[in-house]
Amino acid sequence: MEKKDSGKEILVGEGLFVRPKSPSEEPHLIGSKCKNCAEVTFPKQPWCANCGGEAEELLLSTIGKLYSFSNVNNAPPEGYKGPIPYGVGSVEVDGVRVMCNITEHDPGKLKIGMEMQLVVDSLFVDDDGNKVIGLMFRPVSN
Repeated sequence: MEKKDSGKEILVGEGLFVRPKSPSEEPHLIGSKCKNCAEVTFPKQPWCANCGGEAEELLLSTIGKLYSFSNVNNAPPEGYKGPIPYGVGSVEVDGVRVMCNITEHDPGKLKIGMEMQLVVDSLFVDDDGNKVIGLMFRPVSN
């Protein structure tokens, strides 16, 4: 049975990213930076895991570097409802590594250290027809 798209959007998680309000804006991950030791974390934390100091919200860069990646061609983890095959990777942004889906699943088109751009878009349509919106990275076009 095919899922019907109700057009309603729900976020994969609260407080992870800022969605653009217009086409001229970019999405941003919401991280934090320690006021004491300047440690940067994602997702946002009220306290620093490094020194215990107070942390403040920080919008992270939209561009990162691919640290590692893999493609998934077989049975995904329970609860995954997106397309198969799909790419996953770790992207380093402002000194932190973000593990998430990547838009490219062909390993021949990916290279460690390549620039990646943050994308906030539909990951899948859930059983109720809602578009589940999440973060992923795509290779920066040359």
